Amino acid sequence: MRWTTIKRRWRSYVSTMPQRQTRISSLYTEPTSLVKRSDESVTDYMIRAGTAATALNNANENVSDGLLIAMILKGLLESFKPFVIVITQSDKQETCTEFKAALHSFKETECGRTATSDDSVMKTGHRSSRVLSQ
Repeated sequence: MRWTTIKRRWRSYVSTMPQRQTRISSLYTEPTSLVKRSDESVTDYMIRAGTAATALNNANENVSDGLLIAMILKGLLESFKPFVIVITQSDKQETCTEFKAALHSFKETECGRTATSDDSVMKTGHRSSRVLSQ
């Protein structure tokens, strides 16, 4: 390769750096401001987080499992606080797959517990029975 070709490629690369930095900065905006909406399912929230992480990975910005988990935890609603506490206080470094499974399990347990608490009050009806006399 000739020196002039190398210089031309270098200038081209350097001239695109501000655009690249702006693009990467904008890619970081989504995962750092990620918040689960109250009407959004856990699955949809995880898909949004994964999409943001994939966009960063495609721009050669490494998003580790730990960073992705931290971004997801930050955006969870108050109802997930017990889950957040357990995960953040754990000594075990979970993979993203293990974390997703635990989050889905927590959500299913919470849904089951909410449904059970509504159904746990037994309703009794009084039926009058008449004894026929002969």
